[in-house]
Amino acid sequence: MIEACLPLFNTLVQKTIPIGSEPSTANLVKLSGNFLLTSAIEALGEAIALVSKAGVDARAYVEPLTSTIWIGLPLADSPGAMRAKASRPVDMGERSLRAY
Repeated sequence: MIEACLPLFNTLVQKTIPIGSEPSTANLVKLSGNFLLTSAIEALGEAIALVSKAGVDARAYVEPLTSTIWIGLPLADSPGAMRAKASRPVDMGERSLRAY
């Protein structure tokens, strides 16, 4: 059944990887991948905040990471956007905080 649907799947997503015969297995693998990516983005945000507070230029810090360690990963596009968002106040109703 899955093999018959692969041409359709491949038009909808970047890559289809058959992982097992049970849909729950594929769901678990996808969920764990999303968790890893989200955790890495969060860790990068924390690292940027840490070095920024010590006076290190965030862009100078992020550039070597995204051009060597994380080259080609979705994270490579995230730090610039993350840093740009961090320079704007975050609206929290009655309070306004400055993110990192």
